[in-house]
Amino acid sequence: MRIIAAAPAAGKGEGMRILNGQASGRDISNLVLDMGNVLLGWTPRDFALRAADSAADADLLYCALFDSPDWALHDMGQVDEDTLLRRAQERLPARLHRQLEYLMDSWPAWMPPVPGTDEITRRAKQAGYRLYLLSNAGVRFPGALRDQPFYPRFDGMMVSYHERIAKPDVRLYRRLCERYCLDPGECLFVDDVEVNIQGAMAAGMQAHHFTGDWQPVVVKLGLQ
Repeated sequence: MRIIAAAPAAGKGEGMRILNGQASGRDISNLVLDMGNVLLGWTPRDFALRAADSAADADLLYCALFDSPDWALHDMGQVDEDTLLRRAQERLPARLHRQLEYLMDSWPAWMPPVPGTDEITRRAKQAGYRLYLLSNAGVRFPGALRDQPFYPRFDGMMVSYHERIAKPDVRLYRRLCERYCLDPGECLFVDDVEVNIQGAMAAGMQAHHFTGDWQPVVVKLGLQ
């Protein structure tokens, strides 16, 4: 995983920030983004369909891999990838083992950028915000992100697999802030899962539940 050194956190006494002639309103200095369905599309059923020869086989692959308890355990660093693959194979007929391996190797490249992601990260960076990623993800997350044009804009990244805890555990949000010297109250966290939004707010962050429209984030950042 590539970690980019964070810039020093802004002082707490700065008051309201003025960006591009607009008041941000709540002293936000840092934009913290989830990966799946915020930066990149996360559609595991579609991934399974691409790897399978039929809809029925796709259902088997999806249930054996993405919908298994081991997937969440892998995100939390409690199950390594070899174990994840082996347990998924045990749930499948032998004839699907080749497709399973193909699915494991290919799904990161099948995650398309969410529309507007490149623009919002570019505009936020140009306006002086620092950008961070906080994602529940396993060991393959760099392969999904590093070829994207917005990847170099991030000042820091934290992935659950390496921390051995996952959202919405409040400790993960706090760990991000501690590692990069961030004031939680100056962070706007964006995620597509409501329970993860609640975790961020419990950690003292401002938060936005993302449903595909970047305009509310544009307004909160004063980028109109």
